[in-house]
Amino acid sequence: MDDRPTMMVTSTFSTFSIVARRALGWWLGELRASLPERLRRRIAAAKSEWVVAPAATGDLCLSIRKGAEMVAVGEGAAEVERLVAARRLSAATIQLPAEIALRSILPLPLAAERNLADAVEFELPRRSPYPPETVYHAFRVVERDRARAQLRVELTIAARAAVDALVARATALGVAPSRVEVAGDEHYPLASPDLRGREASIGSRSWRRGVPGLLAGLAVVLAAATIVVPLVRMQQHIDTLTDVVAAEKREADEALRLEAEIQARSRDAGFLGERKRAAPSPTRTLDALTKLLPDDTWLTAFEMSGDAVAITGSTASASSVIALLDRSGFFAKPSFRSPVTQAPHSVQEQFNIAAEVAGRAAP
Repeated sequence: MDDRPTMMVTSTFSTFSIVARRALGWWLGELRASLPERLRRRIAAAKSEWVVAPAATGDLCLSIRKGAEMVAVGEGAAEVERLVAARRLSAATIQLPAEIALRSILPLPLAAERNLADAVEFELPRRSPYPPETVYHAFRVVERDRARAQLRVELTIAARAAVDALVARATALGVAPSRVEVAGDEHYPLASPDLRGREASIGSRSWRRGVPGLLAGLAVVLAAATIVVPLVRMQQHIDTLTDVVAAEKREADEALRLEAEIQARSRDAGFLGERKRAAPSPTRTLDALTKLLPDDTWLTAFEMSGDAVAITGSTASASSVIALLDRSGFFAKPSFRSPVTQAPHSVQEQFNIAAEVAGRAAP
């Protein structure tokens, strides 16, 4: 079956969507800029939400957030509970201090966006100092670099114990949490996505809130489309083929890299296993010594490190032990580590001998 018509339709729709979003963003920006300052302030003030967060004293504080501005309304458990009851608040955002969370930028391949939640969970153990099951996490895409086929994902991690404790304190005062976020700081100015939900793309919450504005601008987008689409068609076939080939090549390269990494790790594991199996066994070495040494020989110490063996003991003739080890075929390069001495009150000679395990034949 020929898939080219389907690819052309998909490409056309994708190109149209990109152009439409850009046109809508420009139009809305120009529209906001043309409004009087007083009207812009009223619109910003209309977008407000209630926030419960710990104050510097440790008590809970109820604030109202209007855009980027946060205005404290009441502090302390009793005051917050009174305000919640008086204003009949059904829900509020629970905000954790920035210092109790860990936020970082996670680079990922562009292809990972198809299953971004799975990709983030796969990276979580390497990014979190705590076990994954003991933390809440949230993420959002902050940058798409199509030229390098990379994503930059902002990852926020917070301990479940801290989050649950703050939610429990707020719930006890009659506040039902609508979302749980981490406050912004100098490095990450925006509050985090909902720690108890999934927000995998920057601006998804703004999209839901901005539906009325988008509907209002739909007519403008459709009008712009009648002008833009004919111009786009002139280049869309070449652009589509180029993008598809580049994307497939990046995904194939990534798959080959992962396959090579897996094979390399498998080879390393097999090599270590072979080395371990090939290494001389202390039990086998000690058994060889037991069978090789004369009956009048006594060992007081046996040391083994890799292929090196050291034995200490007493015998009737230390030089004969050297000769036995050298002829055994199991040991090689036997030598005295220290001078041979006469055992006190005995005809036995005390020795300290070093050798290497050759392992060619058991005695």
